[in-house]
Amino acid sequence: MVLNMRPQRISGCFKTLTIWLCLAGLAQAADLPHARDLKDWGEKARKEARPIVVVIVREDCPFCRLLEEEVIWPMIRSGDYLSHISLGLIDLDDGELLRDFDGKMKSTTTFADQYGVWLTPTVLFLGPEGEQLEKPLVGTRLIDYYWFDLDEAIASGRKQLAEKY
Repeated sequence: MVLNMRPQRISGCFKTLTIWLCLAGLAQAADLPHARDLKDWGEKARKEARPIVVVIVREDCPFCRLLEEEVIWPMIRSGDYLSHISLGLIDLDDGELLRDFDGKMKSTTTFADQYGVWLTPTVLFLGPEGEQLEKPLVGTRLIDYYWFDLDEAIASGRKQLAEKY
């Protein structure tokens, strides 16, 4: 079958498709869970012996988008992770405050600074008091290897909390 369309019409279709894909991407990013009340998460983590996984990103970070699309969203969709961890995103550029484990309100950048975060994306594995259970995953690497490191860190954090609580 041969399509008999003018170049202007094809160009218009591509523009429409591009806009639609961009809007879909923005909607998807907006739906990611944000870490806003870590004190509450810490109490739940203690009761359920589940690690808190915090993903620290920036708006203009292409590697952060890659991590969200290739790792974070698949984690959420699979249903295999959210019964074992609390997962939240902290965007350093959103200007929002969060409630830290000690109950005090802090900026997202102050929170990141206290964990020595200097590069995004960074994934923190935290316990109920905000203690680090594992070394953070900093930056991105081959996604297949990233999954392995992520699964290992989550398993280790779960084991630590199960022994402690």
